[in-house]
Amino acid sequence: MNWEHRRKQYKPKRQMDQAARRKEMLEEQKERRKRIFNIHRGIISEDTEELQTQSHSSYQIKLSDHNPVDTVQDCVNGYQKQNGQPKTQMAPRCKSSFEYQIMTAEELEDDIPDNLVEAWQMVICPKGKRCLIVAARGITRIYSRKGRSLAQFSSLLPGGGYRPGCHKDSCVLDGIYDKFEDRLFILDILFWQGLNVLDNEFEFRSYWLMCKFMELSNPMMIQPGHEKPMVPLPRIPATRDSLTHNISNLDYKPEGVVFYHNHSIYETGLSPLALWIPLHKIPAVLGVELSLPNYSDEIDYDGDSTMVTSHDEVDSA
Repeated sequence: MNWEHRRKQYKPKRQMDQAARRKEMLEEQKERRKRIFNIHRGIISEDTEELQTQSHSSYQIKLSDHNPVDTVQDCVNGYQKQNGQPKTQMAPRCKSSFEYQIMTAEELEDDIPDNLVEAWQMVICPKGKRCLIVAARGITRIYSRKGRSLAQFSSLLPGGGYRPGCHKDSCVLDGIYDKFEDRLFILDILFWQGLNVLDNEFEFRSYWLMCKFMELSNPMMIQPGHEKPMVPLPRIPATRDSLTHNISNLDYKPEGVVFYHNHSIYETGLSPLALWIPLHKIPAVLGVELSLPNYSDEIDYDGDSTMVTSHDEVDSA
């Protein structure tokens, strides 16, 4: 079942504005990938610095400029100083390459894409704090949207534990940290064993993420060398039936749904190719009635919601 009946109820002007942004973004990404591919084939000539700028000019992702093993060291001293401060004092800011490196979604209010069912995938997101999960030098660290160190622990991720040869690997994931259940939900993959997948399409990144987690030994359970459960969030078809079926069979408290375009690459900041709908707006936007417990009285996450749609919104960390 598609969303045609909902799309017809909204104003055409707004729809054209957001649709135009999506189309423009897809064209820019397509041309950028084509140009980079031709550079590597030797069809055109550019130096390394110009190639790097071309690759990430639209979002200037800092992670692509460094090996995560080196980048993570920038925050180690800040994390140690922060944890050493008395609770009555404000912890010093850890300025790092992980500041504002997370891709955030535009809130979908009145513009349902024509090809939502065919070209998009949906993820039901839990309540929690959006974060980057960085594994390198034998330790795993969680960084907030503003680059602050939230926790460090040992994990099964490449580079994230004290195993033979592990310190040579590295991994960076986009996730959601449920601090009350003390578990991590994985949204996306940026690096794996040092391999940069930022410029790969979402469809491939999703496949790669699921395959790599299948290679780990039960990462969803606490065990020696793996101190926090990690749960890859499933991608489901962007249909009404899929949404109503899956959202009623969750083992976590949902905060909303996010739609990802299959051909979108990972971009820092707001992306029109990622669309967010908070849980309470789903009936109005999608015309889907949900039978769920009332979470309005639940303790919040310091104002740092799962899918903050602007860098200007509240982030306590």
